[in-house]
Amino acid sequence: MESEIRSFINTSNGSRLINIFGYTSRGIPGFEVHGLGKHNKEIKEKLIYLTRLRKIRVPPRRVVINIDTGEYELKSTDKNILWLDYPILLLYWYLIGILPIKQLNDCIAIGKVSVQGEIEHGLIPNDLLKSLGCQFNPVEMRQLKLIGAKKINCGLWNIDSKLLLEHIPQLSFK
Repeated sequence: MESEIRSFINTSNGSRLINIFGYTSRGIPGFEVHGLGKHNKEIKEKLIYLTRLRKIRVPPRRVVINIDTGEYELKSTDKNILWLDYPILLLYWYLIGILPIKQLNDCIAIGKVSVQGEIEHGLIPNDLLKSLGCQFNPVEMRQLKLIGAKKINCGLWNIDSKLLLEHIPQLSFK
């Protein structure tokens, strides 16, 4: 199985769209995260901890998640890395089969996740639609969905995180 989700980071030059993609295979079971430099291990261990604490069964498969930042290079001191936790978590849980959603390919999410299970959604930048308009045609734009805490009138469909993750215990939303 393979999938992707989009996120964005705020830079001094405006919003930058980030593609986060991953796949599962029947190789040696494990979990890998690539593209965050020295933060790869940190995010991987956090997601494993959150999953185990909630007693979510992980199938014996190899799961690999990659962060494609495009032209923008993430620096290890960059605070924007924290805001990629939530979309990476969503993709991981989707790939192991516990998210009740048909596909993530047309979704955008941003947020931080604490080890206690508190999810804080990021602010949606004003120039997000402009950034998206450069990468998608109008038909694709109408199909994009924003996964967030509340309905935001930004021209995209909205998916409420609380409803999407209501079956997973011990999560709180900020």
